[in-house]
Amino acid sequence: TGTHELYARCTDNDDLKTSGDAVTVTVSSSSSAASPGDIIKIGCEGDVYVNDPCTAVYYYGNDGLRHAFPNEAAFKSWFTDFDDLVTVSSSAMANITLGRNVTFRPGTRLIKFSTNTVYAVSFGGILRPISTEAIAIALFGSDWASEITVVSDVFFSNYRIGSDIESSNDYSSSSSKTGTATIDVTF
Repeated sequence: TGTHELYARCTDNDDLKTSGDAVTVTVSSSSSAASPGDIIKIGCEGDVYVNDPCTAVYYYGNDGLRHAFPNEAAFKSWFTDFDDLVTVSSSAMANITLGRNVTFRPGTRLIKFSTNTVYAVSFGGILRPISTEAIAIALFGSDWASEITVVSDVFFSNYRIGSDIESSNDYSSSSSKTGTATIDVTF
């Protein structure tokens, strides 16, 4: 609790060192209680490794469950930053049952797994295979391939397969995005 000045110091394999600019962080002693709609995680203490449980970020849904973001790209399809992150105690987190993983926000990215099929994400985490490159260009522009995020196959079961997109009239990224203003409507 209190106001602290923090900075990062990095050392490479050749023992060259650099430090980042200092930032001021204020830590309040407020309750670790979270409310539905919050982005939550447990606090990290001491040395933290990449897969430390305290690095996991969840969405606390209106269904009373916590929903994991499978990766940063899925998180960024919903949020631009971590500014509204609520840190809770490990016991508070343990009292919130784990639910389904968060899927990519519809209308924000195209995704693919280890196959060559490219999908548009639709309402409720439904994957819509795009039938041809010409349709992809019509829907997403000539630079459509830059909109693809490769997702690990372990997350394929987070989604359901919908009907193919066989014409540019079969899908609208803008209406898909505006129709899913919150994560809660995807469960």
